[in-house]
Order: sequence, then structure tokens, then C-alpha cells
Amino acid sequence: MLRPIKTFLVIVLMTALIWAWAEQSQTRTLDKQTVNMDIAVPTDKFAICNEAGLWTASVPRQVTLDFNGPQDGIAKLSQMIERDEFPPPFEWRPDLGEGDDVRPVMVNLRDAFARSPLSDKLEKLHVVVTSVSPAKVELSVGRVRTYELPIVARFSDGVDRIATIKDEKAKVVLPVGLYDRLVKQKKAEIRADVQVQPDMTKPLKAVLAKHVEGFPIRATPAETLVTLNLQVTEYKLENVPVQPVFSRDFPWQDYNLESDKHQWRKTVVVKGYKPITAADVNMYLKFETGDKEPTAGLSRDVEIVLPEGFELKSPQKGDEARAIKFKFVKREERPPT
Repeated sequence: MLRPIKTFLVIVLMTALIWAWAEQSQTRTLDKQTVNMDIAVPTDKFAICNEAGLWTASVPRQVTLDFNGPQDGIAKLSQMIERDEFPPPFEWRPDLGEGDDVRPVMVNLRDAFARSPLSDKLEKLHVVVTSVSPAKVELSVGRVRTYELPIVARFSDGVDRIATIKDEKAKVVLPVGLYDRLVKQKKAEIRADVQVQPDMTKPLKAVLAKHVEGFPIRATPAETLVTLNLQVTEYKLENVPVQPVFSRDFPWQDYNLESDKHQWRKTVVVKGYKPITAADVNMYLKFETGDKEPTAGLSRDVEIVLPEGFELKSPQKGDEARAIKFKFVKREERPPT
């Protein structure tokens, strides 16, 4: 009695497995899936110039895909797309031939899928790509070269200082087009970020930038030391212009300002750790509405604003050399014509 029952159960189990296998093996489609795909190039040889004219190692492209495969594979792929796990970035090697010029290159996306890690993902799911739209995309691609760039220290507090950098230059790999533009703009340098410390007498560690105008780099060396020049020097700046500034409610259009023009250029003495020019100093004299009455002459000290890290030695407030004498004379009204 038991043998027929066992046989029946085995048949039922085998039938269920066969039906399950048949169901899972049945071909399914996953059509019109729009995905964001990153197309990257190896940065040791190539770079991409995007639509904004910036150099980058990869560009995003939106692609519509159709798939065929077993039901379970299609289901897993659909979940991966929903979680933004597909497609992963893939590296594409263009064929530029000779020369360093930037060139438009067509990428066949169907071939790119077949020759990239994307195909490995699909192969494990037993899923194939049946359609790619657009079939091709055009990219502007150029070569990269190794260059030596001077290192420039940039301090975390934004203050420029005179400093000696242990490594004067660093080797970086840059797109040829980017380097040429930096040379023309006189910006062919690499930043070394320095964290300001309470004790500035010791050499400070500086970490070289990992990007130049957005393009990823690996500078050699990656770090250097910066020693500050802490010797205070006096600088005498002559003919620094003073700018008149009127309050918002001052009726300047009704008055003439009378003052000796020679007073509107001053000589100042400052001290600091680095050179400074007259263009770095901001001097102004502000006029309020009360300055137009009485009409007798007035005198007032100019305001002097120095860059951070500098100290004013002269002229101090109250010094005659810092004052400007002036008066406002009301303009005569013109009779109507």
C-alpha cells in the first residue's frame, strides 16, 4: 500500500518541479527601460570634453533598453534598475589615431554593452539586450599628458602669505586641451591646501589638490611642506586714491563738492608678512546729509581698510595727513527755457 503512495508523491513532486522550471525558463521581455549610464574613459590616456567645455573622466547619458530573458532573470534585473544598481559605470577605450587634437568620436552603445562589465551582469541573469536607443552617441575626446605644474599654497583662512614650499613642482596628468588653456590664462598651477595652525613657526603639511578645474588628478607628490615667512616688513604706499561715498539719501545731484584734489590721494605705511600694493588698500570718505549744512568747510578722517594680515602704521586717526577738508556748494537753479 505504501509503495503506490510513495510513487504518487514522487510523480507529483517531479511534475511540480518541471512546471516550476518551465515557468522560470519561459522567455520574458522588459521593454523601454530608461536608464542613466556613465560612459568613462581611462584617465591615464584619454579625457572627455563635455557640453559645457569642461574636461571630465566620464559623462552621463540617458539610454532606453529592451531585454529578453527568463522570468526570474528579468525580475531581478527590473529590481536592479529600480534601485539604480544597473547599469554600473563602464570604461570605454576610444580609437583616436595620432595627434593630440580633440576629436568627435562615435560610441556604438550596442557594442559597448557587449564589450563591457555590463554584459557580465546580464550574463549571470541569462538576459540579453535586444535594443539600444540611441544606438550611438558622440563624445568629444582628447588625449592626456604628464605635466609639471608649480605648486601654490592656499591657506584655509583665505589669507595669502609668503611661504617657501618644499616641492616647487608636482607631476600631474591633464588633458592636453585643458593644459593649453591654463597656460594661456596663466593658471597652470596646482593648489596645495594648508590648514592654518596655532603654531605657524613650524612647517605645515599641505595636501595637493585632487582636481584641476573638475578633472580628477593624482599629483606626485601628493603632499608637501610649507614654511611661512614670519618676518614683518614695512611697506610705504604712495598716491593711494580715496573714494567719495554718499549716503543713500544724500542729494548729491543738487550740490557741488569743493575740495583740494591733492587731498584725495594719501600716503600710507603698513606692515605685514608679504608685499602689498596701493590697489590692495581701500580708502574712502563717506558723506551724510548733514554735511551739506552748514556750507562752511568741514574736515574728516578717511576710512582705511587693509587686507587681512596687515596692520596700519600711519596715518592714524586724528593725524592731519589722514583728513580731507571739503564743503558742498548748492548748485544754482537754471531758469526754465
